[in-house]
Amino acid sequence: VVYNVANNRQFKAAEIILLLSNSAMYFGFGLSLVSDYREGVFSGLFAAMVAMFNFVFAFTLYKRKGIDKNLLFLLIGLVLTFVSLVAPIQLDGNYITLFWAVEAVLYVPNGEYIVLNIVFNKVFITSIFALFSLWGTSKLLLNDEKLTIGVVFISWKRSFYQVGLVAILYLSILFELNYQLVRAEYVDAFRLVLLGIYNYLFVIGLIQFYRFKPQKGLALVVNLSSGIAIAAYLTFFLVQVNALRELLPGSSAFYWHYFLLGLFIFIVAKLAKSQLSYFGSQSDSAKVIWGIVAFIGVYVLSIEIGHLSVIYQSGSELSSAEAYSVALKSVYPVVWAISALILMITGMKYRIKTLRIASLVLFSITIIKLFFYDLAGNSTGKIISFILLGVILLLISFLYQKLKFIIQDDDHEKKI
Repeated sequence: VVYNVANNRQFKAAEIILLLSNSAMYFGFGLSLVSDYREGVFSGLFAAMVAMFNFVFAFTLYKRKGIDKNLLFLLIGLVLTFVSLVAPIQLDGNYITLFWAVEAVLYVPNGEYIVLNIVFNKVFITSIFALFSLWGTSKLLLNDEKLTIGVVFISWKRSFYQVGLVAILYLSILFELNYQLVRAEYVDAFRLVLLGIYNYLFVIGLIQFYRFKPQKGLALVVNLSSGIAIAAYLTFFLVQVNALRELLPGSSAFYWHYFLLGLFIFIVAKLAKSQLSYFGSQSDSAKVIWGIVAFIGVYVLSIEIGHLSVIYQSGSELSSAEAYSVALKSVYPVVWAISALILMITGMKYRIKTLRIASLVLFSITIIKLFFYDLAGNSTGKIISFILLGVILLLISFLYQKLKFIIQDDDHEKKI
C-alpha cells in the first residue's frame, strides 16, 4: 500500500485481493481471541475499532491528490462491512434488524460516484422494508415490559420500536428528497425551502396523529417539534426566502414559500390553541402566549408585505436594498398601524387585555419611527402613511371610552 501510494501506482486485482484477505484473516483471528474474554463482551467493540482504523486510513488517503479511487472504494467498503458486523456480533434478535435499518437509512452514497433513481433505489427500498419489519415487530410484541419513572409507566419495548419506526420514516424520506433535489441541481435556498415544507408536513402529521391518539410522551414531541419549526421559520427560512426573492423574475421558486408560510401559520395556531387549553385562557401563561402570537403575526406580516413592495418596485431603477428602504419608510408604518387597529378590535371583542396592550405598544413604536426615522426625507408614500395613521388614530380615540370600561371590567373580574 505504501509503495503504490508513494509512487501513485494503480492497485491491481491481485493486490486488492491481498488487502481483503489480510483484513479478513486479521479480523477472524482477532475476533476469535476477544470472543473468549468475558463471553465476548468486547467483540462488537473490536469490530467497531477495525472499522474506525479503516475509516481513518481512508480519510487520510482521501486528502492526497491523485490517489487510486479503487483503493478508496475498497477501504470504504471495508468500513461499511465491519460496521455492519457490529450488530450480529454484539446484538441478537430484532436489535440486529433495527441496527441494520438505521445503518441503511444513514448510508446515502455520494452522487459523484453513484446515481440513484427516484424512490426506486436500493437505499430507499431498504428503508421501506426496514419500516415494515419494525411495524410488524411492534404489532407482534405481545409481552411488553414497563419502565417506571416516578409515577409514569412507559412500555419501553413497544415504545422503542415505535420511536425507531417514526425516526426511520422521517430520515428515509428526508434523505431521499434531499438527494434528488441535489441531483436536480436546485439552488440551495430553493432546496432548503422544499425540505422545510417536508419537515412542516411531518410535524403536522405528528399533530394530527396526537389528536386521534393522545399520549404524554407524544405530546412532548409534538410541542417540541412545533416550537423548533416556528423558530426555524422566523430565523433560518426567512433568510432563504430573501435569497429566492432575488431570483425573480427569472425563477418562480419564490412563490413556493407561500406553501411553507401556510404550514407555518397552521403550526402556530395549533400550538397556541393547545397551550391556551392547557394553561387556561385567564392564566398568566396565556398572556405570554397571546403576546408571542401577536409579535409573530406582526413580524411575519411585515416581512411578507416588504417582499411584495420590493417585487412591485422591481421595474424601477432601484436596487433591492433601496427598494426595501422605501418599503421600510413608507409601507411598514401603514402595515403596523393597520395591525395595531386589528389587535385593538380583536382584544376588545374577545376581552383579551394583552392584545390591547400590544396594540398600544405597536402604535407607539409606529409614531416614534415616523418622527425620528421616516422624516429624514420627503416622499408621497410618507404623506400617505401619515394620512392613514391619522385616520386610524382617530378611530382609536373614538373607541377609547369603550376600551376604558372594558379594561376596568377585566381588572374587576381579576380581583373577584
